[in-house]
Amino acid sequence: MNIKKEDIKTFLYKGNDKMIDFGSDKIPLPPSVFKALLCLKNGKQITAPTEWRIRIWNWWYAARKAEIEDDVLIQAAYSMLGRPTVI
Repeated sequence: MNIKKEDIKTFLYKGNDKMIDFGSDKIPLPPSVFKALLCLKNGKQITAPTEWRIRIWNWWYAARKAEIEDDVLIQAAYSMLGRPTVI
């Protein structure tokens, strides 16, 4: 199925932090448990084809990994400064 970017309104995904490998900088292929849906402008909601599923996975993986790593660095900095942690 060939879905054009112009036809997509938004997308939904279901992933969890256990899918992220912090020991590698390379983004792996999406695991089978990673689910992605496309919400089209015509109102339909479809399971994302492989190409789109990989795009969504790559975006989610990089963004979530960076977010977790930033949070860890902030918490470590607070710990070193003796400040109370803020979550």
